[in-house]
Amino acid sequence: MKVCASCSGQSPDDSKFCQNCGAALQTLGVEQSRQASENSSSELHSNVQGPSSNQTSPTLNLTKFCQACGSGLVDTAVVCPACGSAVQSSFNRTSASGKNKTTAVLLAVFLSGWTWLYLYKKCAKKFWIYIGTGFALLVAYIVSAVIIGRTDTGWAYENSQYVYRNGSPWFALDFLFAFLGYLGLYIWAIVDVATKKSEWYQSFE
Repeated sequence: MKVCASCSGQSPDDSKFCQNCGAALQTLGVEQSRQASENSSSELHSNVQGPSSNQTSPTLNLTKFCQACGSGLVDTAVVCPACGSAVQSSFNRTSASGKNKTTAVLLAVFLSGWTWLYLYKKCAKKFWIYIGTGFALLVAYIVSAVIIGRTDTGWAYENSQYVYRNGSPWFALDFLFAFLGYLGLYIWAIVDVATKKSEWYQSFE
C-alpha cells in the first residue's frame, strides 16, 4: 500500500497517483514504504485493540471503476491512481441523463432523419445533411414536375373537344428518383442509430 506524502491517503501499490488528492506518488524505499504504511494504518485503526506488529495493511473496498482505464476505485476516490484521470462523482454519474437507444431507433423508424435532432449534440452534421438533401430532392421534383410541365397526363379540352394527353415519361422517372432518394435517407437514419452501442448513448451529458 502506498501512502501519499501530500494528504497521507492510501492507494494500491501499483498506483501512480493518489486517489484522494491526485498528487503524483513517489517511489519510496522498502523501509520508508513500510514505515509510512504502518503509521497510516495505526492512525486509521487507533481504536482497534490487539497487537499491531503483525497487522497487514487494510484491504481497499473497491466500489467503482475508472471510465478511462477500468481500474478499481474506492468510493471516495476523486482521481484514478492508475492513470490520473478525474473520477466522475456519484451525483454527476446518476444525474447524467444520457440518451435511450430504443427511443432513437423508434424515431428513425417513424420520422427518419429527424432522430438526429434527438441526438443533435453528436449528430448535428448528419441532421443538416439530411435536411439539405431532402429539401434538394423536393425542389428538384417540383421543378421537374410543375415548371417543365411533365404532369400533363389526362383529359384536356382542346379545339372544342376533349382529348387525352399522354404525359411525358420523364414524370415517372422523376418520381422514382425522388422516391429512391428519400428511401436512402430513411435507411441511412435507421442503420446509423441501430448500429451504435449502448455506451455511445450513455455518454451523452
